[in-house]
Amino acid sequence: MKPARGTLFVYHDARALAAAAAKFMCDCAQAKPGPFVVALSGGSTPKLTYETLAIEPIVARFPWSRTHFVFGDERFVPPDSKESNARMVQEAMLSIAPVPLDHVHRVPTTGVDPDGAAAAYENELKKLYGAPELKPEKALLDLCLLGLGDDG
Repeated sequence: MKPARGTLFVYHDARALAAAAAKFMCDCAQAKPGPFVVALSGGSTPKLTYETLAIEPIVARFPWSRTHFVFGDERFVPPDSKESNARMVQEAMLSIAPVPLDHVHRVPTTGVDPDGAAAAYENELKKLYGAPELKPEKALLDLCLLGLGDDG
C-alpha cells in the first residue's frame, strides 16, 4: 500500500487559516449529498474557524439542515464550565448559525460517571451511524477537525 500524499497549506495568520478552513468545510459539505457529519475539536485552534462558519459569507452557504456535529474530544466537566469544549463551540458557532438542535450530538458530562458517559455517547454515535458496528465501506465521519495546542 502506498502512503497517502497530502498537500501542505501555509497561511500568513490565524484569520486566513480560519477563513480557508471554513470555506473548505463548506465546500466539502456542499459536495456531499445527504447527511454530512463533522467531528468538532476544542481548543483555540479551531475556535476561529467555528466563528468564521457562523458569519457571512459562509453562514448563508453552509448546508446546516443536513449537517450533524459530534465531538471528537470533550473534557468531563459540566457543560457550562469554561473548560467545556461544547460550551466553546456553542458560543462560537452553534448559538449563532441556524443549526438544528437535534443535529448537535454532545458528550454527556452530567448525571453519569465517565464510563457511563462513554457508553451513552457510543450509543448516540451508533444511532447517528444507523448501525451497531462500523463498516469499512461506510464512514461515520465526513470531516474531522483537530486542534493543536501547546499540550500537543
